[in-house]
Amino acid sequence: MSRLTPPEVDRVAASRAAVAARRARAAIKNSVASGEKRALEVAESGWAAEPSAPEATLRVRELLMSIPTVGATRADRALDELGIAHSKRVGGLGIRQRARLRDYLLTREGRVETPHSRLVVHDLPQLGLAQHFSAHHTPAQAPHHIVVHHDPATGRLRHEQAVHQGPHQPM
Repeated sequence: MSRLTPPEVDRVAASRAAVAARRARAAIKNSVASGEKRALEVAESGWAAEPSAPEATLRVRELLMSIPTVGATRADRALDELGIAHSKRVGGLGIRQRARLRDYLLTREGRVETPHSRLVVHDLPQLGLAQHFSAHHTPAQAPHHIVVHHDPATGRLRHEQAVHQGPHQPM
């Protein structure tokens, strides 16, 4: 049985269309990298656009990596925390994934005020919490204060800082 091949014209047209799509996505990434557009603007236009639009076909990982100071490691860590597959495209995100990505991007831009997202526990030894750290620290090394941060994008608490100060010293 002979294998059918599409006419040469169709392959050439498809190749040109693919090159044009890659260039459009590259232009979007460059506009985010230069600060001309915000990553959230690109994501929201991808969610509102046709599935074949460049914003919708851009991979979320590529969008994150186009943000200045976000490289492969930070992008991968963010995708893992947000519960988004590394190969997912912006237009293919579900409602919850979109909400988590939106919150993450807003937080990265510093546009979200989180006045109640920090918990500072003072004087751990006096509260009897120093023994919690004894598995990892000697009693002299146990922190005096800890700062815990609530990450709204993931809903998780994250240990942010351990302060090793003497008693009754302000933080």
